[in-house]
Amino acid sequence: MTIDSPDSHKLKVGQTQLQESHPHLFEVLQRIADGLTKVFGDACEVVIHDLSDPEHSVVHVSNGRVTDRHIGDGIRDMAMVLRSPRFKDDTLAPYLSETRAGRRIKAMTTVIRDEDENIVGAFCLNLDLEPFLQARNLVEGLVGGLPIESPEEEAPIRDQGMLTILQHIIRQTIDKVGVPVAEMDKGTKVRIVRFLDEREVFKIKGAVDDVAERLAVSRYTVYNYLDEARRSRS
Repeated sequence: MTIDSPDSHKLKVGQTQLQESHPHLFEVLQRIADGLTKVFGDACEVVIHDLSDPEHSVVHVSNGRVTDRHIGDGIRDMAMVLRSPRFKDDTLAPYLSETRAGRRIKAMTTVIRDEDENIVGAFCLNLDLEPFLQARNLVEGLVGGLPIESPEEEAPIRDQGMLTILQHIIRQTIDKVGVPVAEMDKGTKVRIVRFLDEREVFKIKGAVDDVAERLAVSRYTVYNYLDEARRSRS
């Protein structure tokens, strides 16, 4: 999974960290997050991600009771967001999803870029629909939305921006291990593949090829790692 002419557009992926490199931006986003949850109450949750570390991307949570998010948690559904045909201008909103506890939520996700178009994070709002669904007749307009498509087969990504974000997540996940790929053992590579698989990255067409290239293994080996990771989970 490659971009044919990376210099032909403005979308760039840097190693920028949201908190350290953009403290003022991070502070403003925190205030917005906390303000939104105060306005919408306990049904609203806002999560800020620093995508320089996908495995521990959550750097701020306002009212984490909706999806049980905590600082230090990793990304969960970014791959689902990226493969939605409605993801454009770095944003998907609104969409319907479910928490791990089975609660239905209405959500939005937008990717954060700095002044040089480098990806630095993501801003996610989750609205717990359960209280509203109990009073559906009164708030029918609030619960409208379309689900993210979750095809069983790999879904192609044609937009260069989406592709750049996905490659950023894959690269950062591998880089954050802190060990050169040439020195990684099999167990480390399987852990990387397991993390990406749990985020449904491999449902996006081309992801296997990109991970294989970055881990310096064959596509066949990545599929073997996937099988091993899935067997260990089951």
